[in-house]
Amino acid sequence: MVAAVLQSRTLVRAKAPLAPFANTSVPLSPMDVAVGRYSFPLLYIFAAPDAPHEAFQHEKLRETLSDTLSVYPHLAGRVDPETDENRGTVNVRCNNAGAEFVPATCDGSLADFAPSATDSGARVNSSDMAQLPTGLMPQSSNPQAPAREQPLLIVQCTVFKCGGLAIALNINHRMLDGEGGFNFVEAWGAAYRGVSVPVPSHDRHLLFSRGGVATFPHAEYKNAASPPSPPFPDPIPKTKAKLFHFSAVELGKLKSDALGMEKLETVEPAPYVSTIDVLTALLVVLLSRARKAAGVDFSSSSIHLNTGINARRRLVPELPGRYAGNAIFNARSSHPATDVLDGQYPAAVALAAHRIRKAVLQMTDAYLRSAVEYVAATEPDPSAVTLAVDYFFGKDFLMPSWANLGLLDPDFGSGQAVYAGPPNFSVADGFVVVLNSARWARSEKGLSCYVSMEETAMTSFEEALGQWRTQIL
Repeated sequence: MVAAVLQSRTLVRAKAPLAPFANTSVPLSPMDVAVGRYSFPLLYIFAAPDAPHEAFQHEKLRETLSDTLSVYPHLAGRVDPETDENRGTVNVRCNNAGAEFVPATCDGSLADFAPSATDSGARVNSSDMAQLPTGLMPQSSNPQAPAREQPLLIVQCTVFKCGGLAIALNINHRMLDGEGGFNFVEAWGAAYRGVSVPVPSHDRHLLFSRGGVATFPHAEYKNAASPPSPPFPDPIPKTKAKLFHFSAVELGKLKSDALGMEKLETVEPAPYVSTIDVLTALLVVLLSRARKAAGVDFSSSSIHLNTGINARRRLVPELPGRYAGNAIFNARSSHPATDVLDGQYPAAVALAAHRIRKAVLQMTDAYLRSAVEYVAATEPDPSAVTLAVDYFFGKDFLMPSWANLGLLDPDFGSGQAVYAGPPNFSVADGFVVVLNSARWARSEKGLSCYVSMEETAMTSFEEALGQWRTQIL
């Protein structure tokens, strides 16, 4: 397999940081702190520009990254050494210490691992993320350094032999959520193309605690100090990540089958269900059955699903456009194992879809504000909050949706990305991301799902998915 060849790393500083943030310390919101110290990995792959004189250039990418950091000065900063992370008091010092930039090359072409990107007539139901060249994702140059010394953004730009480009980012998750990350890459693409760079909103105070108390129970969260989750298996099993495409025809049939159920025996129907509701419901059913076939114990009564909810347009008033921060909350739905594992299609999917929709509809302004107060009041600090789902080699699932959040808006001169989404994680289980279908995944409209599962369960899931496709069409 081909691999990316790294060149020398450099620190890229903002060319002209926004005046209000020059060398200032900016407090993070409780929702920023609660996502933890993890990085948010994101991978874009673009085809080569049509004109040879427009070929991707590392130096131009570096220079325009500097321009973009001027309107995202937090990403060129560091965790403030004068704040106490252990007490949840986390500030970012906008000191322009710089983001890390890693240029790289790869002696391969997009056609080697993404044939549908160059064959407009191809029908691709799935793609194996292992086809990607190795070494595309950037790594920290000093992973043992204290967090307050680590760059908050590391970017690797790999130019392929064919002229294509991979832009891989590791973003400190406390800085940006999914939509914020997509907006950042879109702004960088605008700078690269020489057009006006959109300016984000840095009004993180809009998600600060108002000094109140939580007014709802929040089963979607738990305190890390509470009883621990079941231990991970030892050794950790092998996992596999694949991209599955669902056509508009398949999605339409899936939704009509779910809506066609006249009676739901164990749940009060929601007013409606969305296409993403029924798609995630199908995945909960098929992936749970695949886990059972792989030997997972479902003796407990329920399977839990955490669905990421973008609060930007749910809060009253709405958050400003291009809000740069974490505004993702979690809708937790519980699904009786017997309904999921033993129910017939389409009843099992319909039941799950209505439960998912009811959890989503609960995410009102009052509920979201209550969640902020719950997180802010968590002892000893908001970083102790964790999601109440055992999805990693457990029986639960984490299924955020990145669809319709601007994932495919970035353009560096050669049009929409061939692929945009998570990278090929070395180990991940029970993790699904719903994506707008990029060119790698389809020659028709629809949705794609990035699915990462234990290897044996993945094989069972692919068989079950194939049987479902045969059944409905």
